Amino acid sequence: AAGCAPIPPPGPAAESPVPEATVVGGEELQRIRCVVVAPLENTSDDGRLGEVATSALVASLDPEQTRVFPVDDLRRLFKGTSLELPPEGVSPRLALSLAEKVAADGVLYGAVEGSARDGAAGFVVTLRVQSLRSRELVFATAAPVRPMPGEAIEVALRRAMLIAARPMLFRIGAATWGERSCFAPELVRRARAIRAAPAAAPAIAAEPAAPPETATVPAPAHVIPAPPAPVTT
Repeated sequence: AAGCAPIPPPGPAAESPVPEATVVGGEELQRIRCVVVAPLENTSDDGRLGEVATSALVASLDPEQTRVFPVDDLRRLFKGTSLELPPEGVSPRLALSLAEKVAADGVLYGAVEGSARDGAAGFVVTLRVQSLRSRELVFATAAPVRPMPGEAIEVALRRAMLIAARPMLFRIGAATWGERSCFAPELVRRARAIRAAPAAAPAIAAEPAAPPETATVPAPAHVIPAPPAPVTT
């Protein structure tokens, strides 16, 4: 069958193939409503691209079908702990541990790998979605990134990744309807408190302190205090 397949004509389309995603357990993917999007690992030669890919994924998930635990909240909550998020991205094992800790339905993780230099052939983005309930890998794909002539590498990365992720983006959370609370309530409360603290701190610090002279009020100069009563025996 492969020998009978037509050969694509040369050009940008042929140079930027997007493989069909491997989807396992589609029904389980549709049940994932509360998801952790772990910052993608970045082993490429451009340190910006992991954040570019992660931000694009978070922005592309339908808020009507899914609730995402904010990445910034994850960073603040687990800073200084064994679950602290490394600056170069999150490994699959750590991604699963984070999702378990916040009581998510599933976790989306992946990697940006290879050389992002102009003309380099070995540049790939991979994506995985794993269910916490069943431990199934319910989505997996790998997409080569090939910039068009004059196209920035960030644009090429977002385009290749989102095209490859399209089957997942259309299906994740689709089987759950109506309002539902997501994630561990105590961790959500703590995340909100930490998030609000930096905004409240400047306001408290900016409040002027009472001047020292108002701490005590001296008696007026013309008032002569009464002499003490005589002591009688």
